[in-house]
Amino acid sequence: MKDKINRLLFATLLCITTTIVEGQQWYSLNGGTSDWVFSSGIYNGDLIVGGKFTAAGGVSANHIAKWDGGTWSALGGGLNAEVDAIVQYNNKLYVGGQFTMAGTTNVNFLAKWNGVNWSDVNGDMGGTVTSLVVYNGDLIIGGYFTDADGFPANYIVGWDGNNWFNLGTGMGGSQGQVMALQVYNGELYAGGFFTSAGGTTANHIAKWDGTTWSAVGGGISNIVYSLTEYNGKLIAGGLFLSAGSVPVNNIAAWDGSTWSALGGGVSGTFYQYVFALKPYNGNLIAGGLFTTANGQTVNGVAKWDGTTWSSMGGGMYYGGANAFGVQTLCVYGTQLIAGGIFTTAGSTSTGHIAQWDEPLVGINESLLSVNNPLMNYPNPFSSSTTISFQQTQSEKVELALKDITGKTRAVILSKQELPPGEYQIPFDAGNMAAGTYLLELRKGNTCKVIRLAIQ
Repeated sequence: MKDKINRLLFATLLCITTTIVEGQQWYSLNGGTSDWVFSSGIYNGDLIVGGKFTAAGGVSANHIAKWDGGTWSALGGGLNAEVDAIVQYNNKLYVGGQFTMAGTTNVNFLAKWNGVNWSDVNGDMGGTVTSLVVYNGDLIIGGYFTDADGFPANYIVGWDGNNWFNLGTGMGGSQGQVMALQVYNGELYAGGFFTSAGGTTANHIAKWDGTTWSAVGGGISNIVYSLTEYNGKLIAGGLFLSAGSVPVNNIAAWDGSTWSALGGGVSGTFYQYVFALKPYNGNLIAGGLFTTANGQTVNGVAKWDGTTWSSMGGGMYYGGANAFGVQTLCVYGTQLIAGGIFTTAGSTSTGHIAQWDEPLVGINESLLSVNNPLMNYPNPFSSSTTISFQQTQSEKVELALKDITGKTRAVILSKQELPPGEYQIPFDAGNMAAGTYLLELRKGNTCKVIRLAIQ
């Protein structure tokens, strides 16, 4: 554990100058995986990826693998088929997909890992699990199933750690599958193939307030595959040309009352799907099988800065020729992690997973110092983390969380006199939006800044 913390600390220490532009490129994670990557997440400070592969970095790893920042390793015997969803819940790793075995344990489509062993989750799901999220202290599961261990559930179900429970009557339509889940403004949003939720018309997207399903502004014209929050708005991606009555190209923003386009959106000659969305360093990253964004070539991955779309290192390719894009995105430490069908990211041979790193914005180099060690763990985190630093002398300390423009979002310590010692301060993110933030520690004339990520 000490070695892991040291690696995470090293990954988050920043030495930045205002002229740095290198680093804005794709890098390999020690050769990547042997086959496609469909899911990613963080568990106990490590990056976890799932998909079709049976090896990672040359190490045998059946459909799921762990990256600790330097090496790949397996999670027990892994799974016997594709992993499509990953989340940490109640200090355990939950995974969903198309598998029926986890290690030597019989499971159907949903399993949990406690760091040592695999086990089922109170029986078997009735079909493929495609999405997982934690909402109001419960695990919410979406997919192709209509029951959970015999408990009736139309494509969505809740698990409180002990028992299954319904979210109304679930989803319906000619196809009811749930493909994406996201918490936004204290409510649960689901996207997918469905055209009704809880018996109410809800075209491909719906929200649950804990009691009732309702439509989201007229819905979306076709399938929603991905959801996230960015700059206070819910972002939906998929394969659609309108949201509400607003023309859009496969990606749209919801502010709680109206839909809007993100510029010209994304498109492609043959495939236009948006399969993954993630806030990173103040931008929104979109991944999928699209090849253009607002008319410019991007090849499967693109960056939206709130105003314009831009390419990221030339995008992704399969076999160095055909443009094939991103299926999953995750923030690990200071890096954006992309997984998918591709084998080349930019000009780098990566296997099916790559990391993107870029300088932080809004940081004044004169404020940075390595004299005051600072870290938080876990990082990224979904709700709470612990901030650690040391005092070598008595002095006033300021500790604040800022967005990447430098605006203060939370004051944790305000010019508080602290004696020498080691400090560990819990921090609860509350309802703060997912994304990348700056943790700033000031002591006298020195300042230390690290980047942290809220999922």
